[in-house]
Amino acid sequence: VDLHLQASNPAEGSGVLIATVTDDFDGQTRSTLTPTDIGADAGGFTLSSDIVPPSLTYTPLTFTTSTVNRDLTNFVTATDIVAVSSGANAPRLYFKKASDNDAFVGNTSANNGWKYVTPSNGSSPYSFTIDYSLLNGGSVVGGDVIQYFVAVQDDGNNLVSNPAGATASANPAIQNVNAKPTTVNSYNILPVPTGTRTVGPTGDYFSITQAISVIQSNPLTGPVIIELQPTYVSTVETFPLNFTNLGTNATNTLTIRPQAGATNLSIAATSTSSTLPAVDLNNAQYVTIDGRPGGVGTSKQLTISNASTSISQQTSAVRFINEASNNALRYLTLRAPVRNLSSGVVHFGTTTGPNGNDNNTIDNSDIREFGSLINQRPYHGIYSTGTLTTLAHYNSGNAITNSNIFNYATDVFTGDSNGVFLTNGNT
Repeated sequence: VDLHLQASNPAEGSGVLIATVTDDFDGQTRSTLTPTDIGADAGGFTLSSDIVPPSLTYTPLTFTTSTVNRDLTNFVTATDIVAVSSGANAPRLYFKKASDNDAFVGNTSANNGWKYVTPSNGSSPYSFTIDYSLLNGGSVVGGDVIQYFVAVQDDGNNLVSNPAGATASANPAIQNVNAKPTTVNSYNILPVPTGTRTVGPTGDYFSITQAISVIQSNPLTGPVIIELQPTYVSTVETFPLNFTNLGTNATNTLTIRPQAGATNLSIAATSTSSTLPAVDLNNAQYVTIDGRPGGVGTSKQLTISNASTSISQQTSAVRFINEASNNALRYLTLRAPVRNLSSGVVHFGTTTGPNGNDNNTIDNSDIREFGSLINQRPYHGIYSTGTLTTLAHYNSGNAITNSNIFNYATDVFTGDSNGVFLTNGNT
């Protein structure tokens, strides 16, 4: 720890002169410095009561599909024991495209490097607008990644950044930032879902979860196909994959499938204690999950599985619920060890809407056990129980065609098991 006085400090000239003490602990003659500095060290520095840097917090930004300037209202909370600097030394939000240079140069689009914006208001919490016109090239497009950090100083030139680690070459510190933090935050500008988009490590979207979220906030304007790259892994997903509030219809449909050339892909919910399905078609309409790469041929290259051994009714590989209608599962392998007599690997449930879960299709699919152990075999392959309020609430028009349902089994304590089990509320 360096106990010497710093350039700006509260001990400067604040002590009492003792004539018999002529030098400091470095052997420097006090009379040539500021002889009344408090403590063993003396120096010709600046008096300041502010030696503690500000505190700085904000909630990291998530992805966006917008390519217009990003408004961040009340984004940064910054406080200081004296005051956060203002005016020319006001807080700054630094940003750049991930592909741009890691350099602190001019703050215009003619320069390739970090840019900055200052707050639109004068006190914490501070609001910023990330101005994309400042970036190299003057704009952003879907697929760009924006890196950013925030820096703040006080009038003692104490600089702090979030993430931590930004440095300055001179004072005022905020005007002379010359190195970013070791790590910086970032967010993606994702493309609007149109045509065919990809999911995977180098895809348009990082995960199916992310693709669903983008679709929920950007109404489809035509059929959309989401293709899983050959390198896709489902460990990036948040389960269940909840296909709800998509705004899909007979024209604006959604299809999930492997990309041409992809093999042995899986959407695997691996928690053994989950009480939820892996894929939840919750009020979903016109969603197709097709296991054929590129949507052609007959090869099943996509497995949807749920590893949960919970006795919950909801641990299916796929669940249709709350007026899920006109959806299709094609050329898939579906696996789950559903250990509940009132459910199955595929579960058709009840509804909170005026109609049941209607006109769904399962075609050319294998519906089977999760593993070889007896407790990894489901009681039922497909189970359907509808809402009994009116006939309209019944599950109706659902079709299972050209599919194999096998390796379902019960144990000696429970009772019958079935490939397809229809209870009340079905027509």
